[in-house]
Amino acid sequence: MTPVTMQFEYATGLLRSPLTAATLVGSWDASGQPSPQAWSELPMRRGVDSDGSDAFFADVTLDEGAVDHDFAWGVYVQRNDDKSAWGIAAEVADLQRAAQERTFTLRPSNGKLQRETYCLTHHRARGARPLGDAIRFMVWAPNARAVEVVFGGATGYIADDGTGADPTIAPLAMQPDGDGLWIAVADEFAAYGGRSYMYRVTRDDGQVAYRTDMYSLAQCGAGDVDPDGRPFGDVSELDGSPSCTLVVDTDVVDPYPAQASAAVLADDAFWSDEFDAARPVPRRVEDLVIHELHVGALAPQTESAGTLALLPYLEDLGINAVELLREMCQTLKTIAPDCLPIAEDHSGWQAVTQPAAQGGIGFDAVWNVDFYHHLMSAFAAALARTVDPSVVYVESHDEAGGAEHSARTIAVAVDGAPLVGTTPAVAEARCRFVVGMSLLSAATPMLLMGEEGGAQQKYTYDRFYEDKEDLLALRAGNGGALFAFYADLIALRLGASALRARNLEILHVHDANRVLAFRSWDESGEDVVVGSLNERHYDSPEYRIGHGALGDGRWRERLNSNAIAYGGDGTGNGEADLRAVGGSLGALVPAMGFVVLESV
Repeated sequence: MTPVTMQFEYATGLLRSPLTAATLVGSWDASGQPSPQAWSELPMRRGVDSDGSDAFFADVTLDEGAVDHDFAWGVYVQRNDDKSAWGIAAEVADLQRAAQERTFTLRPSNGKLQRETYCLTHHRARGARPLGDAIRFMVWAPNARAVEVVFGGATGYIADDGTGADPTIAPLAMQPDGDGLWIAVADEFAAYGGRSYMYRVTRDDGQVAYRTDMYSLAQCGAGDVDPDGRPFGDVSELDGSPSCTLVVDTDVVDPYPAQASAAVLADDAFWSDEFDAARPVPRRVEDLVIHELHVGALAPQTESAGTLALLPYLEDLGINAVELLREMCQTLKTIAPDCLPIAEDHSGWQAVTQPAAQGGIGFDAVWNVDFYHHLMSAFAAALARTVDPSVVYVESHDEAGGAEHSARTIAVAVDGAPLVGTTPAVAEARCRFVVGMSLLSAATPMLLMGEEGGAQQKYTYDRFYEDKEDLLALRAGNGGALFAFYADLIALRLGASALRARNLEILHVHDANRVLAFRSWDESGEDVVVGSLNERHYDSPEYRIGHGALGDGRWRERLNSNAIAYGGDGTGNGEADLRAVGGSLGALVPAMGFVVLESV
């Protein structure tokens, strides 16, 4: 029989791939016959895909007698850290199986090479991308009868009746390319740079719709209006999501915000100083302090200077991670095994944090929505559970005004009372307490933009644009003391490994006194946190806690949430040595506050 030669491609979709080698494995034997139990292996040769990204190829000869048989295949990849990983991040289309492998049916050769391709990521292939000196548009529209690239005009939007299209540029007809993909290629990428476009899709029922590019690198709109298919004429008010997509040259980086004197940088030059050895990138989820940032909710004073202008503010605060509400998982882990994907998941499903190779989804942590819904004894139990990988917070975009009876923490702290007179001091003291419990827990802490400066406006899904608050002005004004507290508390957490260890034990909880104490430790040392929501200080006499883990030893205060610098009255332990004897330790505990004690 005539053998059938096939070509396999493992496309990374990455211009600077960390993958150095690949091995093809498949359910056939050395003679090309089906072998479901004992798979063959074959080293793949390194090359370049049509989009310019790194790829690996292998040719395999199968026996013609296996035509119409089903086969399975996959790829092991070698990273630049010399570690090997399974390179297929997608599961088979079978709800009863979690196997991560590709399948195909062998076809007769008929003089045409059968190709099987797996793409680790499609971001360099789909959308509008360079193809040598040309430009290629690629979109997935599996049920379309026809697709065209239509170029937009000054409005940045094309209505369903075609209003807004640029009549001086002819549309590009796209051709089907298999697997539901449509492709169009045109000469001279440079001639299209900066142009806006949408896809005109003729559906299977004959209806026509204009759609933005799901693989967009930039959109035209800068406002919040969705025309919903109707003509629209003001790009400054147009919502970016449904607007025209812009052709972007990914090999260069334009200055942002636009500056007449700033030069365009080559891609390699832009990333050359990406890392600062003095500020290493966190490699463990417990080393993160996350700032949940919503770019559209930045006040005009910040927004006009560009989001990057907020980076010095975040650096002063001590933040080392920003969440922008977009995620992938196993693909990222294949490329960069020390990346830290986190799921906004409230299901409690254990598979979310199980490795993908074990049938899970592979996230490093999930949001702990249950964390802050308790007081004292119940909260102590929730605090103890933070040793499991999770992200804790006192407010998020869902619970800062969007949900019924919710509001910003500073408002909830005083049950919505006007923040006048002595009320702000009480509100801020309670805010300092709850964020302390979050940042000093064993979980990864997350802040919602603005809470560090005492933001008061509700964060709602339908009014966040109108209710923007100026973060820089909050810090420079009444929120300065609260910002300083957040910054010092973050610095304490990041500077003390014991506070980031997954070791946390409840030492004391007393509902009537409204007092809670717990300890954290690792090989470098031990810290004890004693907090109170009582409205009076425990200073005469001191508050005493007892627990065998305290033993005999000396303790000293390293942070007091009631410090004068933070807006408190200074009641605390100062530089005094506190002695634990027989597991009993006494300390001054401020009202609606906490102290952090370190073993000395």
